[in-house]
Amino acid sequence: NNIVVDAAMAGLGSIAGDNVRFENNTVINAARSGQAVFRAAPNQYQTPTRNVLLKNNVLALASSSSRPMIHLYNVAGSFVSDSNTWFSPSGRYAFWRESPSGPNSYWSSLEAWRSGMNVDSRSRAIDPRLDAARLYRPVPGSPIVDAGETLAGVTTDYSGARRPLGAASDIGAHEGAAVAPTAPTNVRIVR
Repeated sequence: NNIVVDAAMAGLGSIAGDNVRFENNTVINAARSGQAVFRAAPNQYQTPTRNVLLKNNVLALASSSSRPMIHLYNVAGSFVSDSNTWFSPSGRYAFWRESPSGPNSYWSSLEAWRSGMNVDSRSRAIDPRLDAARLYRPVPGSPIVDAGETLAGVTTDYSGARRPLGAASDIGAHEGAAVAPTAPTNVRIVR
């Protein structure tokens, strides 16, 4: 349930983490100058990141970035990724997996990444349609509403609202679409 906006480097990531979970986060305009929207790598002692779970996240690359959506470097154990919304305003979708012992893999679409890694079967590459003025809540009709998995460990959203509110959990940090406040009725201005 984190909201990360305008990250120069990775919006989400792990250095030598073990059994790390990234669930229901909203990352906007990430990897503006380096790394990737999501990055996992070893520490300076070459201890790898192991056993990563990445679910129900909105992951949006900066429009001017030439970096990948994901960069996995020397990741060990399981890597589970699904029900995410990947968005690149430029239409460039790169996914990288590298290893010091090789082979390295570079995919240029979500479909190729999905096939190559056997992950993200329910994920989509689509504009999540968020309202920046309302702290990146989905707008009515957003494709992320009721599109996520209901996760046992994520029972509330960023604001404390319970999950799910509809047929399924929303993807990202917020549960429920942004709605404009209703205008008050029977108001009289006296001067």
